Amino acid sequence: MTLIRLLAGMTLVLRVAAAASATTIARARGPYCKPLDETGKHILYTLQRQATSPSDLAYRAKIWRIPLLAPSDVVFVTDEPICEQAARAYDREMSPETSTLTRGVYVVRLRSWYLVVDSESMAGEWMRGIVLDSTYARHSGPMGL
Repeated sequence: MTLIRLLAGMTLVLRVAAAASATTIARARGPYCKPLDETGKHILYTLQRQATSPSDLAYRAKIWRIPLLAPSDVVFVTDEPICEQAARAYDREMSPETSTLTRGVYVVRLRSWYLVVDSESMAGEWMRGIVLDSTYARHSGPMGL
């Protein structure tokens, strides 16, 4: 009888440890969306100006490969499932030194595309970004912001 109680107690301890471990892993993998902080505001302002201005046609058409957008088409994303998919796609396409799944990305919706920016992956003075289509496949990029 004592052996059965001992085994039952060990099983309970193992279950609690496994649950705690899974919680720790889940916390290390999010949040996926970076907030609309100063960097996020800078990215959003840059995109609003360049994606909605006819004078930036060459950059928008050649680099981003998107048409002229209305201001309402440029939206900062805070939806975690979208940011998670965007971070996974960024990691797949850009191969950063460390996974964005552990630190998050800035995501801006450009009508039906997503611009994903990793503020910790720099190319000189520029943050690296990529434009993804609605299925999270590469549409254009990489680019610096």
